Formats: sequence, C-alpha cells, structure tokens
Amino acid sequence: MTTVGRRVVPIGMRQEMRRLAKQMAARKTSRSLADLRTRSAGLKPGSSVRYRNFTIRVNDGLNFYMMMKDIFINRIYHFEARRANPVILDCGSNIGISILYFKQIYPRAQIVAFEPDASVVPYLRQNIAANGLTDVHLIEAGLGAREGQGILYSDARYGSSLQRCHPWAWRQESGRRSVSRRYACASISPRRSILSK
Repeated sequence: MTTVGRRVVPIGMRQEMRRLAKQMAARKTSRSLADLRTRSAGLKPGSSVRYRNFTIRVNDGLNFYMMMKDIFINRIYHFEARRANPVILDCGSNIGISILYFKQIYPRAQIVAFEPDASVVPYLRQNIAANGLTDVHLIEAGLGAREGQGILYSDARYGSSLQRCHPWAWRQESGRRSVSRRYACASISPRRSILSK
C-alpha cells in the first residue's frame, strides 16, 4: 500500500493510476505529433518555425517533421551523461535538430558538428546562430578514418551518402546532385565524456 496524503491507496488502484498516467502521456504525445505534422505540412524551404524555445529554419517540411518526431518526441539520441558538459560528435548534423536537442538537455555540452553537404550547411549555421548556441564547432566535412576527397550523393534535404545505393540516388537524377567534398579525421582525448551520433 502507498500513502497519499493521509489515505492508503490499494495496490490495484495504484496499478490503474499508473496505466491511466501512461495512457494520458501517450495521448499527449499523439496530440503533439499531430500538431507538429500539421504545422510541418506546408513548410517551404527557407521557412522559419518556432518549436518549444527554438527558432528553426527548415529546408523541407517533411524532413523537419521526421527529425523532430525522432529526436524530440521519440528521443532517439537521448543519453545520460556523467558530466554537465559532455563532448558530443554530431556526425551528420543536417539542419541542426540534434544539436538543438543536445543543447536543451545539456546546455553546457561541447558539440563538434560534421556536415559535408554544402546545400544544408547554411540552414545549420542559421539555426545555430538564431538560437544563440555556444560551444558548437562546425566542420564542413564528412567524418572518416583519413582525410581525402570523395563523391557525396545528396538530395539537398534528407541526407547524403558516399554510396549511390541510397533509395533516392538510383531514382531519376533530376533535382539530385553530386558534390565533391573533403573528409576530416578527428582526434579526441579518450579521457573526455563523448557521445557520437
């Protein structure tokens, strides 16, 4: 039995209260997703949107919705750091949604953001600046074991790849582009608290 105020709550009622709390949380998440989906549907490249305490410039409404759903709602990158200022390697930052999430969770985090797609980098830079984020170091390159050049297949929205086998890379090539970018190699002290995504 659990005491609530001066009353004792039977085990069966506690279980029902937990079930109802989970149900309410699921409904709240569902409403939040529906609202986000509606807001994202009409967004054009270059549009700005407010989400929580952030101003975000988007390159594509669907891309924005999927990233917000995965990163902020489903918390796919969530982790418990051992310190208040973890070092985070964001390998493929896109427009910076993951950076916003990490800075919300760990405001003092030191983030190294890698983004090789030149068509996405302006959105990333603007989202970092518009939200006054500090301790974010942007490297306009991919991350690899050694420096070099390569072909980066990009759709200028959802992502890019070094391989042509991505679903969008083998479709009709109109609107698609390939860019040659450099790749960087990072060396970080193993004594630091690091998350790599």
